[in-house]
Amino acid sequence: MARKDKIEEALAVSGNRDWSGATVEHAPREPMVVESVRLPREMRRWLEEIADRNGVNPSVMIRNIIAAAWKEDTAGENAMVRVSDVRRAIATIAQQQAA
Repeated sequence: MARKDKIEEALAVSGNRDWSGATVEHAPREPMVVESVRLPREMRRWLEEIADRNGVNPSVMIRNIIAAAWKEDTAGENAMVRVSDVRRAIATIAQQQAA
């Protein structure tokens, strides 16, 4: 469910669209820099699907994917890895050695 749909659902359940008594919390946010990326249509469709499944827009999904890669890249020697990734790496090396 997309974020917009979640908001509409929450508003429909509450039945109240009067926000005149609401308070706004101002939390400082880190300034963002815009990057432009050209994607093939099929990749763009995949991005939209995965973003929708996660309830975020494509921009947030791209930021999350890059943040995960950045975290992995900067983790150093103490990085956690999935067992499946280790097994796949070992199998690849074994196949290369057998060839």
